[in-house]
Amino acid sequence: LAILIYLFQQGSLPETLTEMNESFILHTIYRHLKRYTLAPSGPVDKLSKVPKPVLDIVHKLSDLAFKGLQQNKLVFSFDEVKQICPDIDKTEGAINGFGLLQTVQHYAQKGAGTTASFNFLHYTMQEFLAALHVSTLPSEQQSTLMEKTFWDGHYNFMWMMFVGIVGVKSDIFVNFVSKGQEYKRKTGVRVAQNILNDKRKRLHLFQCYMEAKSVAGTPDVITDIFKYGKIVTSKIRLLPHHVSSLMSYVCAKSSEQWNTLDLHGCHIGDIGMSVLEQFIKENLSTLEYVDLSDNDSSPWGVYCAIIRKCSLNSLTLSGDHGTREHTPHSLTLHGYQGMEEYVSNITDCLLYNPSIQSLTLNKIIFEGVNEIFEAIKANTTIQSLTLQMVTTEGVEVICEAIKANTTLLKLDLSGNALSDDGAVVISECLKSNRTLKELNISHNCITDEGASEIAEAIQINTVMQNINISKNYISVEGLLCIMEAVKNNFTLQVVNITFNNVTRTGFASIKQCIKCLTHPVEIYASWNEIKKDTHGRAELISKICTCDTDNVKEEEWSFEINNSDHIIMCLSECLKEDDTLQELNLYNSNITSEGARY
Repeated sequence: LAILIYLFQQGSLPETLTEMNESFILHTIYRHLKRYTLAPSGPVDKLSKVPKPVLDIVHKLSDLAFKGLQQNKLVFSFDEVKQICPDIDKTEGAINGFGLLQTVQHYAQKGAGTTASFNFLHYTMQEFLAALHVSTLPSEQQSTLMEKTFWDGHYNFMWMMFVGIVGVKSDIFVNFVSKGQEYKRKTGVRVAQNILNDKRKRLHLFQCYMEAKSVAGTPDVITDIFKYGKIVTSKIRLLPHHVSSLMSYVCAKSSEQWNTLDLHGCHIGDIGMSVLEQFIKENLSTLEYVDLSDNDSSPWGVYCAIIRKCSLNSLTLSGDHGTREHTPHSLTLHGYQGMEEYVSNITDCLLYNPSIQSLTLNKIIFEGVNEIFEAIKANTTIQSLTLQMVTTEGVEVICEAIKANTTLLKLDLSGNALSDDGAVVISECLKSNRTLKELNISHNCITDEGASEIAEAIQINTVMQNINISKNYISVEGLLCIMEAVKNNFTLQVVNITFNNVTRTGFASIKQCIKCLTHPVEIYASWNEIKKDTHGRAELISKICTCDTDNVKEEEWSFEINNSDHIIMCLSECLKEDDTLQELNLYNSNITSEGARY
């Protein structure tokens, strides 16, 4: 269809559904008339320029199309069409003159005979002709019909193309839109009525404006979709023409800096993603946050286009709606089904995009992940790497890559539940790496066994400046191992061992170890205790301390651990030293057999 119109119009394509259907109808009529040597001297570009006898029949067809739309009817009988086109050849079932209808053969219920009936070449053509019919009605009828059916999804395309035909400055349309808004006299603020608060209705109204190619005239209630450089139309079904209209609006407003594109949960399919990808390649280069998660097609083709196109001052590509953390010159990739198809594109971006200095990988679990880690190994610009929701196997691969990397300064592996096996892998990496200055392995279920492995690496490593081992399962014995290693490491400047399994008594031993340090190190440590209020109610709290060789600064915090077993482990140690608590309620605490053992 597009190719035929392109050729017919000598190299120009229609920009809206209205233009496309009008062009195709004109082209079809011209071809059909030419076959019978009835065509005008040259192609016509408007329906209004069609010879009157033919135009009269087109209007009769539009009346038939509208009645069919009202009755949800796609197929019309021979007699219905004959009233419009008296020159039907009944034998062949063909319409001479325009070719806008095609024959449909229905086998009779009895006997072998057939009876001819007709439908329009395409359902959208029927909707366009219905819109053409409505545009010829008296204004009172148009207004009444619009009030009744404008928000009915069955008539959406008809009304879109109606606006495309009559324009947004039509009195009927202007009056209808103005009724959808009211003036709040006290504050002088124009607000939307309930009829326009629905996101689907706003999108439909926006589509009507785009059909008329009227960007400047869109009312405030529609442009709420595009506020403050953000394109947010989430959780609403977007067909390809919706996506195209959204992007056309963005391109028309090229003076604005678009930094957010959030179309998650919009059921965008392959064609819609292709439309997005093309627009981004040609136009958008300022995006900072993009969320195309929970759609019907993989967004990674679009994401790769964004990575190549955007300046990457800060870019989050989400496959898991909800994360919007921005760091300068950072790229955040959230794993998403279908990402494996674009591994080579992602690795190319990591290898050849010099603006990426900080990389976050979340849920990157699929075949081919090794290629990404190999790209990190060869990368010479990434200084900070964060891995979220990865397995011990994934950490093994990344640690192998880091051993050879000479530019990475910061590694964040927090919150991955790596346990002691992961601690062993990290320890081996630290023994070899000569550039990493900051390591975060908090919240990883590491016990004393893993702590001893980390302590061994601390004694050998001579470049590490900051290490965070907080919120693990380490007791005072394991933390003392780490503190003994810190004594012999003269490059470490900050050590965080808070929210581990330490009581007040155990902390006294750690404090003594800190006082024996011969070089300045800032230690963040804590002990847990049961605190009771004046009514005898108790809660588990932590005393956070900032320590160095000279003094200890204390600060009281509520206990910041969400893992039930971890809480029970710390609580059990505190109970050993508490001799005043009389009542303990662990109802509905999600304690596992491991927690029960403590």
